[in-house]
Amino acid sequence: MSGEIPAELSNLNILEQLDLSSNQLSGRIPSELSNLSNLKSIVLRTNQLDGEIPVEIGNLPNLEILNISGNQLSGRIPTALGNLITLEGLNLHDNHLSGEVPVELSYLVNLESLYLSENQLIGEIPSGLGKLTRLEWLYLAGNNLNGCIPGNLRNTRINDFSQTDLPFC
Repeated sequence: MSGEIPAELSNLNILEQLDLSSNQLSGRIPSELSNLSNLKSIVLRTNQLDGEIPVEIGNLPNLEILNISGNQLSGRIPTALGNLITLEGLNLHDNHLSGEVPVELSYLVNLESLYLSENQLIGEIPSGLGKLTRLEWLYLAGNNLNGCIPGNLRNTRINDFSQTDLPFC
């Protein structure tokens, strides 16, 4: 499929899973998707989407998976994603995201996988990420992060720490 994601998808009130991955979709992610309160999964990976991640996605009360990797998204990671307390997987890998890793991601207590690698993120890794006890997959390499990796993150089963050149705190 090609073209833009139609905002009219927001009329599908009972939709729980949206997977439009590996297409040639372009344009922005419609903020209207935030009207789909039953959504548990948004997978838009490997497309040509651009613009910023809509802040409104942080209003989805049941979202468990957000995978928008492999696009051309830019701007900062919205702090509103910290509202997604049911989120288990967050994949923002391979985009053009900039700014710091929001401390609000530390609020995602159910998070099991976090992929932030291959972006243009700067600054330190929030120490609060070390409190995410369910986190098993963590990818941070390919950014301009500095400082140290919170010591509690050593327990993540699968990671790319050796590629970050950052010490543990």
